[in-house]
Amino acid sequence: MAIIQKIENYIDNHSKISLFLTIMTFVCIYSTILMLLPGMPRGHDLTFHLSRILAIKDGLVTGEFPVKIYPGYIDGYGYANGLLYPDLFLYIPAVMTLLGLKLLTSYKVFLFICTICTFLTMYWCVKEISKSNYAAMVSTTLYTLSSYRILDLYERAALGEVLAFIFIPIIVLGIFRIIFDDYKQWYILSLGFSGLFLSHIISTVLMTGITALIFLISYRRFFKSPIRFLYLGLATIITFLSVSFFLLPMIQQLTNTSFIVNTQTITSRIWESTVPIHKLFFEFPNMVFRLGGPSGIGIVFLGLLLLRMQVKGLDTEFFKMADISLLVGVLCLIASTSFFPWETLMNFIPQLGAIQFAWRLFLFATAFLSIGSGIILNRFLLIKRAKIKGYIIVMVLSILACGLNMFASYGAYGYYVAKGLYELNLNKYSIGLGEYLPAGINKDEIYKRGEIITSNNTDMKVTFTKEGTHIEVDFSNNNKENTYIEVPLINYLGYIAKYEYQDQHDNLNVSDGENNILRIDLKNYQKGTIIVDYNGTLLQKISTLISLVTILSVIGYLILKEIRKKDLINALKI
Repeated sequence: MAIIQKIENYIDNHSKISLFLTIMTFVCIYSTILMLLPGMPRGHDLTFHLSRILAIKDGLVTGEFPVKIYPGYIDGYGYANGLLYPDLFLYIPAVMTLLGLKLLTSYKVFLFICTICTFLTMYWCVKEISKSNYAAMVSTTLYTLSSYRILDLYERAALGEVLAFIFIPIIVLGIFRIIFDDYKQWYILSLGFSGLFLSHIISTVLMTGITALIFLISYRRFFKSPIRFLYLGLATIITFLSVSFFLLPMIQQLTNTSFIVNTQTITSRIWESTVPIHKLFFEFPNMVFRLGGPSGIGIVFLGLLLLRMQVKGLDTEFFKMADISLLVGVLCLIASTSFFPWETLMNFIPQLGAIQFAWRLFLFATAFLSIGSGIILNRFLLIKRAKIKGYIIVMVLSILACGLNMFASYGAYGYYVAKGLYELNLNKYSIGLGEYLPAGINKDEIYKRGEIITSNNTDMKVTFTKEGTHIEVDFSNNNKENTYIEVPLINYLGYIAKYEYQDQHDNLNVSDGENNILRIDLKNYQKGTIIVDYNGTLLQKISTLISLVTILSVIGYLILKEIRKKDLINALKI
């Protein structure tokens, strides 16, 4: 009781902002404190994401921006990761690396930034919905220290989902505004979905389905106020236009070329990755107890779910949102178990295989249960001292959930290093499963081929220089018709080849050569210089302009709205 009294006195003697900063500092530092140690656990996707950061940095060094084709991959043949996997936010650690930080240090700093942003967006979401600092802090603590988020940080190194944690609360707030509150704040929903799409496409697809479900549950609100349909439509259109700079070129690539990602990945057997019931809330790390799959989302959520049954008389809009959040969280948990008919569903929608793992839904279960739990606990605990005790329990259980996963990951890492089971040096350019390679390509043959230029005219003399995806070829003695050369680049839509000789300038045809190597038709020119670059497509340029105009227009709209609001306030004062 003395501890409770001291905490109560501390709260009374400090401002709300001081308490907020204290808790934020503790939560963010605690969940990342082990990153101060040398090295890092070899998460499932760690080398892949470090390679992406390094590739963007290397592309920037050679003058490419944006870096659509990662230049150093596949022995310099290039990899279209930047065309098919959003990497906008990775420019932050890439620039840090460019400025001199070590690659792993830049990555760690970026994860810390993501942790702070996750804390802030969840707090903002719940504070705006519930108008309660207490509810917001409970939800934020649960969310930032959650088992699944820590799993994503360390064991899985799932950077896309780590970023998704930032934007899901913004989407939930946007949903609340559209359904229950001021629908004229539609831009919050656009911001959330735009950020999520540019972080992780799979999470965006899942969140879109969840959002549609929430709107169906709340259909009466739309029929009572049809104008909400219009603002939902506006939010959808603005989101589409804002991300069109990436979305439209991605669709263009996928429809123009068969990639491994759209020919093999969709065959994943999701039902084999479902989670046993006892693991939904069982949060001990799988690497210690050999349970397989991810840890559960945390026992604390089970207790808070049961607490909902004790709370009655919840008829306000934000309590309705809390109930919807709890319902969605439970449904996400059920969908991650064998009770959900994944196998039957995939017979009708095989594209669902792109989700890969049923337990990806833990991300959304964690988010929605955190939001609902904070609001419900705030309603259940009415006395100040009871609120303090309740928050202490939440904090302690969250610290345990976070610590178990974090320390287990680093413990296993230290063990493997001590035993010499893997080296600390990271693979420079990891392509993971190579999802963004053209289907049918033989990587081994490319590695064997090396950095050479081949031709169907063996009499022709060729010299070349290469920097990133830029190649300059000087050729002469082309005394045959229909001559072509194949340069050391994998062909992706958007490459161009220009011919130059004295006053002559021409665009040469490019196509797939042997094993998807970039082939250039020389058009019977006998000598000259060929300049090869990734110039992008017309659609890439148009869509970038569309996104830029859209974003600037929304910013202008918000500035104008704020000016009018201030003018109205000043007029009322007069």
